[in-house]
Amino acid sequence: SSAVSKVEHGKMVPSRDVLARIVTALNLPAEEQESLFDLLGQAAADAASNRGYGKGLTLLNQIADRERVCSAVSTFSNSIIPRLLQTAEYARDANRLTPWLSEREVGKAAMTHTERQSVLFEDGREFTFLITEGVLRTWPGELTVMAAQFDRLRQMAVHPGVRVGILPWTSAMRGLPMVTFTLYDDREVAVEMFTGELLMAQPDKVSTHVAQFRRFEESAVYGEEAIALINRV
Repeated sequence: SSAVSKVEHGKMVPSRDVLARIVTALNLPAEEQESLFDLLGQAAADAASNRGYGKGLTLLNQIADRERVCSAVSTFSNSIIPRLLQTAEYARDANRLTPWLSEREVGKAAMTHTERQSVLFEDGREFTFLITEGVLRTWPGELTVMAAQFDRLRQMAVHPGVRVGILPWTSAMRGLPMVTFTLYDDREVAVEMFTGELLMAQPDKVSTHVAQFRRFEESAVYGEEAIALINRV
């Protein structure tokens, strides 16, 4: 009851779990449920846009929490190397260009960066990363930083439990690479925005992103082919 009271008085934004329990208890129609979940996503994005110190780090921690509890994480990126594959130096430079991270948060974010990557080495986990060739040619840092980042990509391209795919510019298009997004156990999807991320769990929206991810997979190259592409770049 205290949680409901805080939500009613605007003192707390409910979690998706709490909201799901509320709409179930109220037996709301599907349309009203979807509308409420959309509002919750907007509220989360609005909160992330507040660039006061700690807000960006909080969002990074929330992302890391989801990564720790999911069995399968699938990321498509058309902008930067996915965070779980970034070197510390690349992460530092990329964080400086991330709109929802304040300047004061950049150093702290880089310090905790390698810790969250430990999930890549846990048994029973599946990680798929798809990036466009344009990502390889978008350099947030110096040549030495990118050289080390390319080495990291080569290593992870053949790492067990990790699948790294690159969509070459010569591949046939199977959909527009409009946004960067991550699927968590194919039950939630987080779309990256300038103000943070939009987290959605509505089945129709998740399935749309799952289907598009599968189409991107068909256009990508993997393993030695991916390494050869990295070498050419």
